[in-house]
Amino acid sequence: MKKDIRSFAKDKNKKEFGDENLKERIEELSNKSEDELKKQLIDAVNTAKQNGEINDESFSRFAQSVSPMLSEEQRKKLEQIINYVK
Repeated sequence: MKKDIRSFAKDKNKKEFGDENLKERIEELSNKSEDELKKQLIDAVNTAKQNGEINDESFSRFAQSVSPMLSEEQRKKLEQIINYVK
């Protein structure tokens, strides 16, 4: 059964971002360059797509839901990533 991006994120949070690991993950991610973060995100999205966990439509819906919280620069970067993984 295919999952939408929210379900995928919720499952990932349970597995990877438990309370005991949250600070550690934030620290790890904060030490990465923007290019490293983009690559990690693209790899995660591609893996999830291959596993049938998300699709282009659900990823686009996710982007639409977070866009209002982003700056114009961040929205452009997210749009570039979305176009890349489609």
